[in-house]
Amino acid sequence: MKKLFIALALSAAVCLAGCSDNEEVGYDIGSKVLIPKNGLQQVGLTADATAVDYEVWIYRSGYNEGVSTAALSVDAEALAAYNKANGTAYELIPASCYDLPSAAVRLDNDAHTAKVGIRLDVSAITAGSLYVLPVSVDSPDTEVNAAAATVLIFPVRPEAEEPENAE
Repeated sequence: MKKLFIALALSAAVCLAGCSDNEEVGYDIGSKVLIPKNGLQQVGLTADATAVDYEVWIYRSGYNEGVSTAALSVDAEALAAYNKANGTAYELIPASCYDLPSAAVRLDNDAHTAKVGIRLDVSAITAGSLYVLPVSVDSPDTEVNAAAATVLIFPVRPEAEEPENAE
């Protein structure tokens, strides 16, 4: 019986020695910036819409200390790569049809998300239009998650319905 108590006492001592309040598991995971809602994103338009506001969220993953800066930019190369990979023929929306803020956002452990508002002029978008705004995130100080770096904003206008009594 004494041997059992000694074994239990030694086991408890080893378990307690292995635990420490000074070390936190996972805090060495490197940060990355990304767009959580990435890929092709359809924006449904009403028949008479002339402008739409779209919000792109930027996220900083990881648990290490520090600050990341990130900004969005139009990425025609990402659109070409998407078209090639998916057999599509989307076109870059004209520069006069969007307002993309150029200011960088600041991300850290307390504020790991930020949203950037993009204003699209959709007055020239017709039903069946293939205009897309490809937007990618970039950061000068933090690695970018390449698989989640781009959102393709695709405004879609509904087909015009013909009146039932039309002749």
